[in-house]
Amino acid sequence: MTNASRIVTLQQSVRESRLGITREYSGLMDDLDVQKRFQNSFKHHPLRWISGAAIAGILTTLLRDKKSSQRKQSHDLPSTTGVSRLNPGWVAGGIELGRLIFPILQPLVSEWIASMTKSALSKKAKHF
Repeated sequence: MTNASRIVTLQQSVRESRLGITREYSGLMDDLDVQKRFQNSFKHHPLRWISGAAIAGILTTLLRDKKSSQRKQSHDLPSTTGVSRLNPGWVAGGIELGRLIFPILQPLVSEWIASMTKSALSKKAKHF
């Protein structure tokens, strides 16, 4: 092998190595793009993300409620009236759950109300 042919093969090898490194770097940057991965995951599996968030919110509410009720029991005086009060943790949890579910159910409820209104109006129109 002459020096010229050896130099040409080395240059070709260097080009191929550079292309391989460029491809690996591009793939690595795609793997490390966390925001893009979350967006793609949410886009492809929205029900899993929404149900997971709902379950996490309910569990957080229940655990926080359990801790706060244990603290209250140690500090509260016994009730003489026997009337139970609504626990504020449950109310807050219900409100938060409603805030989470409302955007999901809003199109369904709106469509149901529209169909009920149309059927009621068509019945009224038949009577006139």
